[in-house]
Amino acid sequence: MSAPTPFTQDTADAICDRLADGESLSSICRDPEMPAWSTVHVWMDDDKDFSGRITRAREIGYLKRADDAVAEAKRADDAAKGRLAFDAERWYLGKLSNAFRDKTLIGSDPENPLPAGFILRDINGDGKPTDD
Repeated sequence: MSAPTPFTQDTADAICDRLADGESLSSICRDPEMPAWSTVHVWMDDDKDFSGRITRAREIGYLKRADDAVAEAKRADDAAKGRLAFDAERWYLGKLSNAFRDKTLIGSDPENPLPAGFILRDINGDGKPTDD
């Protein structure tokens, strides 16, 4: 087993640049010139500044990927294939980033709350208000 790759600022900068360009960390770490994926995670655990830079670079990369997905969908020769590719990328980005996650509203909207006197009706399916 080889020794872990030592942290260098040049390597950290290159990783962040590639993440910001939309490349995944797994893809970057398959490059023979880059450290192993596990090494990068050790660096992130040891250096909170580097970890924050990685997080910011990833978010920038997700925005780039979203822009690229829209552009590719608009250029698609087949609308159905373009939509499928766009939806797949949108779904994937939603798993990676809160910025692209589908929003689920539980309760009422804080900007437009339910009235204080709101009563749940017909919860039993019998057409009568519920008794609580």
